[in-house]
Amino acid sequence: MSEAEKAAGNAGRSSNSSVASNGVTASVPRKRHRKTTSCQSCRERRKACDGVVPCGPCISRRVGHLCKWGDERDRIAGSLAAPPNTPKTDSTRTATVTGITLPPSTPASISKKDSDAGGFSRPSDLASTLAQADLSTTEDCLSSKGAADSHQVNLTSRQARHLIDVFHRHVSFGGLLLVDYSALYACCPLDSDAIARSRGDGDVLALLLFVCASSLHSLPPSLSISLGLASHFEETNDVASAWTYEALALLEACDVHMHPTLAAVQALMVYQYNLVHRGRASLMVSQLDTVIRAARVLGLDRLGSLDNDERIWREADARSHLVDDEERRGAQLPSHASADWAAQTLRRRDMWAREIGRSLWCLLVNRDWAASRQMGSYLIHPGSFTTAPPRMRAKRGVGEHRGKQDSEDPWQYMLPVADILRRFHDICAEAAAASLSGRISHDAILGLDAELEAMLARRPNWLRPEANPTAMGSDDVTVLVDARGVEVKSPFIGSIISTTIWHRLFSIHRPFLALGLSQPEKYGLSERRSFSKAMLFLQVSRQNSQEGMLVVHQSVTLSRLLQAALVIITHLLLGSSASVTNMKHCDPGWLDPMRVHAYLSYVITTFHSTAYQSSKRQTDKVGASHYTYEGVAGRLESLVGACARLTSDERHLYPSEASAQRASLAGGLSATQANDIDNHLYLLADPSMHPPAAPLPDPTSTERNNTTVTAPATTSAAALAASLSTVDNNLWDELSRMLQEPGYL
Repeated sequence: MSEAEKAAGNAGRSSNSSVASNGVTASVPRKRHRKTTSCQSCRERRKACDGVVPCGPCISRRVGHLCKWGDERDRIAGSLAAPPNTPKTDSTRTATVTGITLPPSTPASISKKDSDAGGFSRPSDLASTLAQADLSTTEDCLSSKGAADSHQVNLTSRQARHLIDVFHRHVSFGGLLLVDYSALYACCPLDSDAIARSRGDGDVLALLLFVCASSLHSLPPSLSISLGLASHFEETNDVASAWTYEALALLEACDVHMHPTLAAVQALMVYQYNLVHRGRASLMVSQLDTVIRAARVLGLDRLGSLDNDERIWREADARSHLVDDEERRGAQLPSHASADWAAQTLRRRDMWAREIGRSLWCLLVNRDWAASRQMGSYLIHPGSFTTAPPRMRAKRGVGEHRGKQDSEDPWQYMLPVADILRRFHDICAEAAAASLSGRISHDAILGLDAELEAMLARRPNWLRPEANPTAMGSDDVTVLVDARGVEVKSPFIGSIISTTIWHRLFSIHRPFLALGLSQPEKYGLSERRSFSKAMLFLQVSRQNSQEGMLVVHQSVTLSRLLQAALVIITHLLLGSSASVTNMKHCDPGWLDPMRVHAYLSYVITTFHSTAYQSSKRQTDKVGASHYTYEGVAGRLESLVGACARLTSDERHLYPSEASAQRASLAGGLSATQANDIDNHLYLLADPSMHPPAAPLPDPTSTERNNTTVTAPATTSAAALAASLSTVDNNLWDELSRMLQEPGYL
């Protein structure tokens, strides 16, 4: 058949089909190719889908790679998929470069109305959101990844040096975290081309990006705009997030597990301390394990002290050769650990590199022991390392203002405090496993208390922020001097030391706080310690915020503020005239109601302000952190209101009834009831530390409400405890888990 005949036949068939389609009996329904609004997985599960590639439900189920649509969207998503050895953020980064930006996945459970309400208007929706607490902060960052990745890394020398200086002077724990700043200055300026060229060897660039991101998160947004890093307030968070993603991608390409370097360990340490609260809790634990293993491979756990290094070098000079004989080396560096970096720096006599290693290891020890509550155990055993703290002195004033004897070693406070916290966690774990009640020994707590009080008494006057407010602009400010003699102003080092010790004190006395109210003759010390140290903690914290201290570790600060506020609220709920007499050794000013409520107002205002800032930064997706902060502030207000209503109702009772009411609340409480009330209060902030020993009775005369806790005039001790227990425990668990102190100094 010729081509002409074929064409004629095809034309005829087309004409016949057209005629048939116009008829009545041979009509064929026309198919409408409408795009599906749900992925195949959501259709099979009959769940609501948000229409994003990949969709939010699949991401929340951790099966985003299985999100299929059956059309061209699968092809586009497959072409943008990241290679197996690159982080998940690369796919979105490639999409942005090629002009295709995947929209953010907004959870369907949170409506615009709820996001504007800024509270717990829909507790069920909030509970479903907080059920993803392990992924919430990460998804908040990933939701705006399209905007963040559009900010190409372009740091001028001036901008980078300014951010490095901010980190050195304000962010690095007052100067306790030593970093090789000379290597960072050598990388300035930094742009995307330099990052692309350094794939596989970008550990120093990752450290620089983490340092700059930490400083940018800490700076006021207006200062970031003045530096030219952002054009408006909301953009600051996007820029810092973009730098963080780039740094994580660089570390992933470096393969820290197989080829650890000191720069990679420094980068992971900066990320752990300053930026990990923006990611998943599981990522925090896995990366902490990674950085500890890398540090051990480098030999950071076997550096000894600088005095020991100097002794070895003097002996080597006397023998005119370096000490590298197998016997001496075998004693210091066991055969099961390579420790190449430690051996090389010892031969090169690189004193500063070894001091950086000592600083990193000591902070790792603090980090690991403080995080043992979340991980169930600590990874660094006290007898498994020989590294001593770096040689560092805190001195008062600079130049002619410095006193000859005014010097102190800050590490003699920080390491023992971390060890006491580790021992306290061990005591709690052993008590929970060895007895049915899980009660810990008060004598053991008194032993820890004596050590902490000795540290407080040992502080010189110029390291006592409660007596000497920080003088930011004067020459009398505290400075830190390292082994090279370099001085760095550290005005808040005294506050860091003191607030850490105070927090440990009211934390270890927390299980016996209510017992101190009911049995002051036996447990009165716990009551006095917890109340006075919580008040001191709030006083200095408010003082630091007024003096311009940068709040770098926000989750740590908020967690400790919440715990201190709950100590004060416990006293307001269970306080009595007997407790006031028992606290005669405290500062009379602590008992002033105006001061007590001023500090509580400071905590509540801090949470409200944090919630507002969080809502302003999370413009693309309503994050759970905004609801968390706003919800905690509301719950604290409700607890304070319950105290006020209880006091107001008592005024209408006869004197005999009022005295009986007070006796039932404080003097007549059994040990179990008192501890149950106290444990429930602290369960709001820390459910993993000391759970209640027995369930509380059901309320009979109290009212349950999602946002308020009421206490009528007939409230007894058991009913009061029951009214507190009626708070939605699941919701509070999620709130507290997100606000848990993730393990720091």
